[in-house]
Amino acid sequence: MCNVLALDLGTSTGFCIFSCDEGGKNIHVISSGTKKFHQNGRVSLGRRFVCFRDWLRSIIKKHEICKIFYEQVFAHSGIQPAHVYGGFLYHMAAICDDFNIALHGIGVCSIKKRVSGFGHASKAQIIKKVREYDFNPIDDNEADAIAIMLAVAQHGDKHE
Repeated sequence: MCNVLALDLGTSTGFCIFSCDEGGKNIHVISSGTKKFHQNGRVSLGRRFVCFRDWLRSIIKKHEICKIFYEQVFAHSGIQPAHVYGGFLYHMAAICDDFNIALHGIGVCSIKKRVSGFGHASKAQIIKKVREYDFNPIDDNEADAIAIMLAVAQHGDKHE
């Protein structure tokens, strides 16, 4: 058994650190939440990426992460979210290479379908489904990370 990190990348990054057996029957959630990487106008443009990189490295070391699953997004609602997602994605990929960690992207619709039964479930529906598993996410970002964890625990590395 190894510790796994589920991430919903963005300015407010949802995360869920967990371990589970191969069949996903025994899930142990270590921590979950939302980490904010907002850009402050008085600091350099790259500061949020440095903060993300440092935070991710510390999580990997502290919890001995061996796999990372993330919500794979192919379309964004705006230019800024797309830039943040892309920057975080490539920093994460480089860090995974540094630590020799397996990195797996899971499509948004696949996560939603696995957790709710409907590939186009709303944020509110995902939060409701996650709460049915006795989790209490503080926002939709944490709920998405928990949903990734649930999808991985139920279906392993195989996702459509």
